[in-house]
Amino acid sequence: MPFQVCRVAYQPLPLFVAASAPAPKDLASVTQSGNAEFESYTARLRDFFQRPSRLRAALQHGGLVSRIACMIMETDGQLLDHIVPDTEELYGRALLRWEGEEVMFTEVLSNDEISFICGLYNVPATKSKVYWWPLPDKWLKSGLHTYYWTPDCEGWFGKRLWEIRHGLATLHTSRQWGNCVRFSRSKLTKVLAAQRAFGDDLLKQLVP
Repeated sequence: MPFQVCRVAYQPLPLFVAASAPAPKDLASVTQSGNAEFESYTARLRDFFQRPSRLRAALQHGGLVSRIACMIMETDGQLLDHIVPDTEELYGRALLRWEGEEVMFTEVLSNDEISFICGLYNVPATKSKVYWWPLPDKWLKSGLHTYYWTPDCEGWFGKRLWEIRHGLATLHTSRQWGNCVRFSRSKLTKVLAAQRAFGDDLLKQLVP
């Protein structure tokens, strides 16, 4: 579930500080996407998350992006308690509001950073872009997205990870990912609509 941790800065900040990500690698074909390449990808992610603001932003993002960040933390043995604020750095932060001379802000990820986290590669031979994981817009439209990380989500993630590490998985384009994670989205949409309606009615009774 996405969330925001707001911090205070005592100096003027721009509305958004542009955040860059490492350039995507080129693959001759998706057949190169074996375990060795996946390990190379996770090694680049570990370097990427050495910047604390990036890791905090990924964890606040929620969903699959947050789970990928947790995967890197698990493999790297890094604990949340050891992440220290980098208060002097104006990296990847979105301004929220002014309160007198104080500026409330939160760390965010750029689209390039999100693509990098999801494992973006270029395939020049086909002029396509492929990913290890679906982008957030595809995940939000999938039959697994219920606004929190469920056992089914974890089961899917673990299965995908196992297939990658055993050479049974390939990278997909964004469109292909949309088909791969569709599942029973139409049924889930009806369930979520009923849940929201129930929640709204309950809230109205508790807070007239």
